[in-house]
Amino acid sequence: MTANFTVDMSQADALFETVRGRCQDMRWFWREVREDYIRMIAEQFNTSGGRSGGWQPLSPYTVAEKAAAGYGGAPIMQRTRDLIGSLMLGGPMSVEVLAPDYLKLGTAVPYAPIHQYGGGNVPERPLIAVTDADGKRWADMLAGRLLED
Repeated sequence: MTANFTVDMSQADALFETVRGRCQDMRWFWREVREDYIRMIAEQFNTSGGRSGGWQPLSPYTVAEKAAAGYGGAPIMQRTRDLIGSLMLGGPMSVEVLAPDYLKLGTAVPYAPIHQYGGGNVPERPLIAVTDADGKRWADMLAGRLLED
């Protein structure tokens, strides 16, 4: 004796087709990530690197040099505001590409990498800090949007 059953996969097939269609051009999602990125950059600069554990204080030499150049009151990493302006997007040195299959956000300010990664006598002061919680939030956002009716 055998037992047979039939599974109707039409609803699952329709869902897979919907998800596949939404993945063909991800710019709808990249726009959401872009807005979150801007919030993250603002938080990083407003908290002197709090998203990455805090930026190392400026050396006494740099503090004196900033003051002598008329930037004594400027927050750390914001001497001319070129760097934060480019990272917040919309500035002349901003990097922003929302393509169907990838997202690229950042800055073309030439001195950004030395601050992001450190080097020589410049300590690492991450400008862009993406945490595991950010990745999970984006994954949850994506899953929710892909599966919504």
